[in-house]
Amino acid sequence: MADVGEASGKPPKGKRDTYTYNGKEYSAREFYEKLKDIKRNSRASWWAFFNVVLVNNAVKLACAFCPTQLSATNPSAVAPQHLASYHKDAISSSSQQSTDPTAGVFKHPSQCIGFIMVMTLLAAEDEKSACV
Repeated sequence: MADVGEASGKPPKGKRDTYTYNGKEYSAREFYEKLKDIKRNSRASWWAFFNVVLVNNAVKLACAFCPTQLSATNPSAVAPQHLASYHKDAISSSSQQSTDPTAGVFKHPSQCIGFIMVMTLLAAEDEKSACV
């Protein structure tokens, strides 16, 4: 008699044959390499807290704070959600340890410049309210 997992036609849990990204099919190894490139070139700050790993022919995101390995099929959704749900305190304390508020948080200069512009605008608003 066939095993239930075989009858479903699906690969065993945690394993995938192919991954789709931007309408293109990738093998697990190709998708792993693609995500590593995306991480290297990404402007998203959450990538600093995850590593791309290949486990039993399945691509995962390994959290830097805990042993959790998340599915990499939709990293821009699951990674920020995991950080917000489980590591909010760790992220805020790691950014407060440095005297430079942008150290280790931004991977692209435009993110840092945007942060500085927002902080400058907030400081200007504080000065205006103090003068009233």
